Amino acid sequence: MRRLQLSTGLAIGSLVLGGALVFGVNTGAQALTSASGTVYHDENQNGVRDNGEDGIADVVVQSGSRVTMTDANGRWSMNVATGRYIELRSGWYRTQCDQPTCGKGPGRDQDFASQYQNLRIKARGSVGRYDVGLVPDWPGGYPMPSPRRIDAHAADVSARISFVNPTGSAGDSNCFRTTTKKHRACATGDRPVFRVQIYNEGTEPIVNPAGDIDLPPGTRFVSMTDSTGNHPGLGVLAVGAPHPEIGTIPFSITGVLPPAAMAMYDLTLAIGADAPITTSFQTKGSYPNPVGVRITSVADEDGDVCAPGLVCAWGVTNRQVFPDNSDTVGFAIVPGDDDVVADVVAPANPVVTLPPTTTTPPTTTPTTTIPVVTLPPTTTTIPVVTLPPTTTTPPTTAPPTTTTPPTTTPPTTAPPTTVPSGRCTVSELLVPSCGVWLGSSTPARDSGGVATGLAEYEEVAQNTPDILHFYKTGAKKFPTAAEQALAERPGQQRSLMLFNWKPGNGLTWRQVAGGAADDQIATVAAGLKAYPHKVFLNIFHEPEDNVKTAASSGMNVADYKAMYRHVVDELESHGVGNAVYVWNPMGYYGWRDYLDGLYPGDDYVDWVCYDPYAKDDTKRDLEDIINKPRPGLDWPGFYEWVTDRAPGKPVMFCEFGVDTLTNSDPASVLSGDAAATLAEYPMLKALVYWNSIHKVNARIDNTTAKGRAYGDAYREFANQPVFNAMTPDGAP
Repeated sequence: MRRLQLSTGLAIGSLVLGGALVFGVNTGAQALTSASGTVYHDENQNGVRDNGEDGIADVVVQSGSRVTMTDANGRWSMNVATGRYIELRSGWYRTQCDQPTCGKGPGRDQDFASQYQNLRIKARGSVGRYDVGLVPDWPGGYPMPSPRRIDAHAADVSARISFVNPTGSAGDSNCFRTTTKKHRACATGDRPVFRVQIYNEGTEPIVNPAGDIDLPPGTRFVSMTDSTGNHPGLGVLAVGAPHPEIGTIPFSITGVLPPAAMAMYDLTLAIGADAPITTSFQTKGSYPNPVGVRITSVADEDGDVCAPGLVCAWGVTNRQVFPDNSDTVGFAIVPGDDDVVADVVAPANPVVTLPPTTTTPPTTTPTTTIPVVTLPPTTTTIPVVTLPPTTTTPPTTAPPTTTTPPTTTPPTTAPPTTVPSGRCTVSELLVPSCGVWLGSSTPARDSGGVATGLAEYEEVAQNTPDILHFYKTGAKKFPTAAEQALAERPGQQRSLMLFNWKPGNGLTWRQVAGGAADDQIATVAAGLKAYPHKVFLNIFHEPEDNVKTAASSGMNVADYKAMYRHVVDELESHGVGNAVYVWNPMGYYGWRDYLDGLYPGDDYVDWVCYDPYAKDDTKRDLEDIINKPRPGLDWPGFYEWVTDRAPGKPVMFCEFGVDTLTNSDPASVLSGDAAATLAEYPMLKALVYWNSIHKVNARIDNTTAKGRAYGDAYREFANQPVFNAMTPDGAP
């Protein structure tokens, strides 16, 4: 791999200390510790630097205002404040990580955790060594870590844009105009700030990167300036006038972005009086008023069909795990106060030229504002210096997968996917390829229907459930109109629906298997067929404590299995094709002897579900909830049991929660990095919360001191990226 060595002349406001490039040194008194490490190309993806694996040069390492870069051998060192985060500004992915966010490890040289390609670790209180292995163009996949080698590409670029603001207190801060921070609500006169990141994911330098900014109606461009940690190999930033046909604003950057390097800029906009007022909010998914960034100067070799070009759709996912050189983030616009409206600061001309900096930056700040010049209006992409032509023509479509995944049952090693590897999708069986669904039941606390219960849940969780859970019995048509309205609220992401159904009239399992509930099943079929999307259907959940071993009971394990299979057969005989069938035992070790006989069979079950709770202090964290072995009872834990009994079936919590009365510290149970824990259980693809006080006091809005602390902990849990990696909007 060819490496670019930077000279001190390329660094803006920089100096060389001890052979390392350092800029923005803070000379104030601090408790400092010595930190060092190596950034290397982990070619075999084992998390260990093996012989022959080269160091990666010119990667920015930052801690607060202290910044350095890796040398020709990938080594770096600097003093950092104890307890501060050390961050790696990398354009490559950390190896052994199949999600946008994951914890450190598992290899001994994998010390940095990652979040959307941002790698960081907290400095320890003594001399610390922090290594990390990277790979170019890592798309993730199962199993983790993947044993396969990732083919590198010479030309490969991606972009990401995210909010810097809103910040502050609800209702009184710029672009934080509601009591719900995740609404991202700006008002007329506000100046939202966004972080633009450009990643060189290839193995050759990118010369003079260029691209476009797409603004929402009624907003004005104010500035685009260098952000802390921007790569010093880049120089002057030039911003042009809007494209006369499509309105995008071109920009270009002089200089060189080396392999595995990342550029960072802060983009400021102003909300004008002509901006459209938003009538609805949402907390994830595709926001109203999207702001986009795209790189147009690199003809990618990995299938990025939007580079170069101006006609492709803009990315909307805020993650770089599939081929796409663009990204968007958005916000709502609400009416502002009269004094704010009168003080509209957006300039009439959407381009503001920033004067060049002529003085040396102070040593207490890491970088200076990059000088910006105004480009003349243009009808084409602004000229840039491009990479040398490659010997192959970039594909015009996303690269195909090598095998066609099944659409009826999951494969034996992982949940299925239905589109090319690396793109986040929802399969025909409602399995997400990225992240984990997080849903909830919707009972009201005191009185009221499911709409009241959903509002109560969202008020605390500040998160829209991916799955809404309902319970049905007998001859009922569902989804009802009210349930559909909750699942598809205007301005919100769509929610999937999970229905638990049991036959009514006191019928035994044997009677149902013999046809006694066929009229009820026909009514259920009519309701399901009328709904245009797939739903999860759970047939007679938690059967274990209903089992009667007597042959004459009609309620033994063989009767249950026959009942389940008969219900599926009857539904399909009526033409139901949109039910994803769920088998839902309790998963409690006390019923372990029944489980194998109750399992209806791989050909009748699409998902396996169980209902674990942390009722007392024997379950201390998420891992204990997922899989609690009982060695003395020859019980490996339900997750281990079911992935051995039904390999390849995606797994769900149909109910889970922490009892806020009987658990001494419920808030601690759901604390920590959920992505790191879930990575150890890759078949667990959905968690559905039990927001109730029935049998388990798991409400997230309990008003005791423990209950309030638990509500805060649940909010942090629910808004971790692993549960927000994608939305069900594209589900079948």
